[in-house]
Amino acid sequence: MTRLATSAAILGMLASGMMAGLLAGCGGNGGGTLLGGAVAMAGNGGSTSIGGNSGTAGSAGAGGSTAVGGATQTGGATQTGGATQTGGAMAGAPGDPGPDAATPALAQKYLFEIHYANFAWGRVHIDYYVTADGNVYRAEQLNDATAVIDSYSHDMTEDQITAHHPSGATLVTTVSPDILRAKLDLISFARQGELLSVSVCADYGTVDYIGFNYSPGTGDYDAILLAADGDSAIQNTAPEAQALADWLVGLQMPDAAPQRQCTYADGCALKSNCEVADCSVCAGLNMSCIVDKLNQAHCGLAGTCTTDLACVCLGDTVCAGGAQLCSGTAASGFGCAPK
Repeated sequence: MTRLATSAAILGMLASGMMAGLLAGCGGNGGGTLLGGAVAMAGNGGSTSIGGNSGTAGSAGAGGSTAVGGATQTGGATQTGGATQTGGAMAGAPGDPGPDAATPALAQKYLFEIHYANFAWGRVHIDYYVTADGNVYRAEQLNDATAVIDSYSHDMTEDQITAHHPSGATLVTTVSPDILRAKLDLISFARQGELLSVSVCADYGTVDYIGFNYSPGTGDYDAILLAADGDSAIQNTAPEAQALADWLVGLQMPDAAPQRQCTYADGCALKSNCEVADCSVCAGLNMSCIVDKLNQAHCGLAGTCTTDLACVCLGDTVCAGGAQLCSGTAASGFGCAPK
């Protein structure tokens, strides 16, 4: 989603590296966005949302399962052939990760990513990504008018993900193998989460927090949206997704205490339809109804696409793991179940 800027552009480029804070200003207030060294000054103009299907709404869930609370445990079960995998089930929860559960396969290179893009006052593109060897890298592309940034999607190859990253990556920090395995096990639950979206800021751009669900058989990566901040902020209802997004923020600048800005919670405080009593409220507003795993109803997309399953669940507008997880009706609400 691109909106042309209507006032003069100021782009300050600060030194890259471990700088304190993810600073943000909501459009028109003279604020700025700082993600590890790049500042995009806000005004009354527009920005480009990259990845994560920003601007869509949803959350819900007929069926499915989400692990609520509990600690992450490793199972350490040994498979035929001598390879050892971690179990990683959330304690105290009945969650079923389904057949596509993430496994720490040796062939998997990419595990997690923070992807920031803002085209409001020039083209700013910054990625933080975590690889299977425990390294956390930072790559940036600042004020490059020729830059073309595609969104992440399901069923991506490793080469496609690599091509998304700006060149010249630098090492930020490292993560221990035990922590990586524990975090990776949570992605299979995060993919079952419903996606809720609200408009929050202007000229902020988009910050996507992504976990890659890997399929060893095909070598494909499934980009699971854990959260998104920015012009359109998205919350994944799975507690595991929210925990992973917060963990990634800490990796982004390990010597600082960065804060998320322009989040779903910020926008929800201003919206009366973030949580509603039941789906009849959404019907009266001509909006789709999304019901999360805790049976809380939310009003989703507005317009003509509010009642038909195929239309409401198109792409990953409702389910972080894709349309194949989406089910429900207009009366009961739409949500995500493991498959």
